[in-house]
Amino acid sequence: MNAVSSFEPGPVAATLAAIAGILLGEHAGPGRALAALLAGAVLVLGSVATHGSRRVALAAVGVVALTFACTQRALNGETQSPLRALAAHAPLVAVSGTLVSDPGGPAYITSALLRVAHVTTVDDGRLRNVDGRVYVRATGPDAGEWRVLEEGDSVRATGVLRPLEGRDRDERWRHAVALLADPRLVSVDDPRAPPFRVANALRRVVLRGTQSLDPVDRSLLDGFLLGDVRAVPKAVEDDFRASGLTHLLAVSGENVAFVLALVGPLLRRWSLRGRLVGGLVILVLFGCATRFEPSVLRAEVMAAFAMAATFAGRPAPAGRLLCGAVIALLVADPFLLHSLGFQLSVAATAAIVGGAPAIARRLRGPEWVRLPLAVSIAAQIGVTPVLLAARGAVPVVSPLANLLAVPLAEPLTVLGFALASVAGLAGSHVSRLFALGSAPLAAMLGWVRLVAHIGARVPLVLHLRGALALTALAAAAIAVSRERGDRLGRSAGARDAVPDDPSGPGPP
Repeated sequence: MNAVSSFEPGPVAATLAAIAGILLGEHAGPGRALAALLAGAVLVLGSVATHGSRRVALAAVGVVALTFACTQRALNGETQSPLRALAAHAPLVAVSGTLVSDPGGPAYITSALLRVAHVTTVDDGRLRNVDGRVYVRATGPDAGEWRVLEEGDSVRATGVLRPLEGRDRDERWRHAVALLADPRLVSVDDPRAPPFRVANALRRVVLRGTQSLDPVDRSLLDGFLLGDVRAVPKAVEDDFRASGLTHLLAVSGENVAFVLALVGPLLRRWSLRGRLVGGLVILVLFGCATRFEPSVLRAEVMAAFAMAATFAGRPAPAGRLLCGAVIALLVADPFLLHSLGFQLSVAATAAIVGGAPAIARRLRGPEWVRLPLAVSIAAQIGVTPVLLAARGAVPVVSPLANLLAVPLAEPLTVLGFALASVAGLAGSHVSRLFALGSAPLAAMLGWVRLVAHIGARVPLVLHLRGALALTALAAAAIAVSRERGDRLGRSAGARDAVPDDPSGPGPP
């Protein structure tokens, strides 16, 4: 299947319409946008009853209206938040709420997102019921206390509420409306939401199961499996960043596929309805355990749509599933458009869906070699423009480093999850299975570390101007090649039209 046939015009048009609606909504600014919301819903529902180009047009206009309205409403919610108004006076406050991200950051600074339910100003003792996110940034001894917490924990803390300024303003795209500076923890309770309680328990089992590994290998495996990179040494993290392998330390759509593959044999024993329900439960728990990173959200929504389509007896192609997942997520949270992780995930997946099969056909060798290489090459082609636009440069060694390291992602994840789960459940009585399996696990982690270390020593980077120049040269080379091929084809056609023996008899 080529890139053209992988993506249908209708879903692609609706996806572009969703992005356009968000940009228009941001330009228009905050607003309730009820009329646009209702109009968008009516148009999208109305497109279901039509066919052909009319369906595409109605759906596209409806999606524009929906994302336009959702963006305006999201901006309006932040503007009208009592926390934002309160932060203008920089008061000392006591807050209670729920962590909506794992605390992390450098060793001397810990940051997290806290969804506040109640805030009390210390000067007048007034209690306010609110519902908004604040960006927590702890330094010094307080940083260590916050770092050991987990997403979903219920906390009470004191601090100074301040407006988001400078780089902190980027946190508004994660729905933060204010900064809680100098935060001091007062109390911490376990998560109240049942999914997070179960997911955090499973997460602790996996993390406990990796304790017998070398500290650096353990920190890397925790990143591979759960996206927990808080213990990764800075030098190792710098190597991964300089070689273009940082994405391996973040949970991605591949992890979702690997987990579903692990539980696949169990799900196949159930009825079709049981598979759907069981698969959705696994997706929710895995999402909670990996903190619903943007790439995980994209993959999980795609997987959920695929399960629902199979249950309905109408399996959908990957291109349609990707477009549907992107549209659904942007309608639910328009600010995802500004997430680099989301952009990279969508770009890589689109390139894999559209280009990997064609690349695999042009490679030589056995299928088990060609397919992983094709997927890696396609993903690199997809993410490079996004990285250039976001960071201005990408490591030149990145494609080669990814070709050498990414094929180990699947065995590392599958073997790591299986062994860490067994060891975590066994506790101090680690089974022989883990002792035997940890050797190949350590070998694979060592190889990935070596690739990242050597790749980081290559100082060459590709800047945006260089990428544009290379793209222009490649386009020119392709055009010249096609022109030469057309010229040779015309010459061959002319020769075929001339009779071999001009003196011979003519046509009867």
